[in-house]
Amino acid sequence: MWFWYAIAASVLWGIGYVINQVLMRTFSSIEILVIESIVIILVFVPWMAFDGNLKATLAKLGDVKIVCLVLVGSLIYILAAIFILTSISTSNASLAAVIESSYPLFTMIFAYILLREVHFSITSVVGAIFVITGLIIVHRSNQ
Repeated sequence: MWFWYAIAASVLWGIGYVINQVLMRTFSSIEILVIESIVIILVFVPWMAFDGNLKATLAKLGDVKIVCLVLVGSLIYILAAIFILTSISTSNASLAAVIESSYPLFTMIFAYILLREVHFSITSVVGAIFVITGLIIVHRSNQ
C-alpha cells in the first residue's frame, strides 16, 4: 500500500507544481507559502480538534528536544519550499520537478550520517546512478 500512497503523493505534487508555476505569475514564493500555511492551519487544526488529536499533539510539545526537531524540520521544509518555488519561477515546473526528484539520494546519505541507517542496496545504488545520470543530462541540455 505504501507504494500507492507514494504514487498518489507524486501525482498531487505534479499538479501542485504546475499550479504553483501559474501562481508565481501573481505571487512571490513567500506569499504562496504564507497562503498555503494559512490554508493548512484552517483545515488541520479543526480536523485535529474534531478527532481528538490536538490535545495530545500539544502535549508532545512539552519535550524540548521534540520542539527543537520540529523547528529545525520546519525551517528546512520552508527553505526547500522557497528554493523549489524559486526554481519553478526561474525555469518551469517540469524541469524543477526533475531536478528535485534527486532528493532520495540525499535521504539515503542523511539517513546514514544522522541515524546510522544503511539504506544502500544494489537496487538503490543502480537507481542512484540512473538519477545522477538523468540530472547530468537535464543540466547539460538546459545550459
